[in-house]
Amino acid sequence: MALGMTALGDTEHSNYACAEVVLSRDAAFEEGDVIACQAGWQDYQIISSADAAIGYPPASEPTKALNRTNSQWTYVFRPAMVRMWPSEVLMEMFGTSGMTAYFGMRQCGPIMPSDAVLVAGATGSVGSIAARLTRVAGAYIVGLAGGEDRCTWAWQILGLDDCIDYRASDLPDRLRHALPDGIDVYSDGVGGPLTKTVVSMMNRNGQLFAYGSAAAFYADRIHAPKERPTLRRMFGISDEVEALLKERHIKSESWMGKSQGRVGQGSSKGSVAERM
Repeated sequence: MALGMTALGDTEHSNYACAEVVLSRDAAFEEGDVIACQAGWQDYQIISSADAAIGYPPASEPTKALNRTNSQWTYVFRPAMVRMWPSEVLMEMFGTSGMTAYFGMRQCGPIMPSDAVLVAGATGSVGSIAARLTRVAGAYIVGLAGGEDRCTWAWQILGLDDCIDYRASDLPDRLRHALPDGIDVYSDGVGGPLTKTVVSMMNRNGQLFAYGSAAAFYADRIHAPKERPTLRRMFGISDEVEALLKERHIKSESWMGKSQGRVGQGSSKGSVAERM
């Protein structure tokens, strides 16, 4: 809303939602199915398997075949999953946050035990999962979070080796102290100036996984762009950062935090692909 993409009085129909089918005339859905879909902030909505995704590129043919719909967002959860987990777990771990963290880290990785990994937004929905995946991989991991309480939580609950307040005035010094051998992998859910600060400290042949722009959302003043920025610009990858990535031969992947798509760029060329 602050960026002018949703007008006052409207609802944003591109939201990710978990819903129960109460009535169906669509062969893809049966009454009682629990489905993932895009929906507004409302109790009831008409969903069609023929509808394409709202605000995102068309789904690939394999995705359509897998989902039995024309949208990468719309599909029926397996009954066994619905029996095992509540809707919040289906939406979080098996929805946008979990899928972004899991496939994003895999696409950017693989994470090796020898890697030194920095995770920004380590206490967020995606960052916390990315942090745990990194811990499972056996890598050395440092988190960035907003405030002492969150850093303590990340250290005690997520099992990070260290956690730093990203708002600290001496952040570069703290990063150098926590990561004396440099940064091999950076999971970035913050964007903004922080991205440039960290990328300038990354090792050659490193990996950047960018999926969010919390710095813009929580800024004191939000500057609405004249047109929708590219995904990489939204996530803090400016021309200056692009030059640093190329100079240091850092592989970079930009993933939509609440979507099913990505824009990936290596050291010299880019590609566009869809996530299944």
